[in-house]
Amino acid sequence: MMKYEKRIREIIAANLKTKIDIDDYDANGDLRNIGMNSILFVSIVVAIENEFGINFPDDKLLISEAGTILLLNQILESIIVNY
Repeated sequence: MMKYEKRIREIIAANLKTKIDIDDYDANGDLRNIGMNSILFVSIVVAIENEFGINFPDDKLLISEAGTILLLNQILESIIVNY
């Protein structure tokens, strides 16, 4: 498991109302395939920012750049390392 994966999954589950168990969803799976849209994406990013006291770089505020659990975790790790 990636360093922040568990908490990212919890945040996604709290924001993305789906019948799929987020704990079983592939970390590389596109979250759009289970119902994430641009509004939910922003909600998830804001929740992650608030949880960890960080700000996502502007170039990562796109579903195409951060639309999987793996990508969200990588972005979070890179931000925290540089703080």
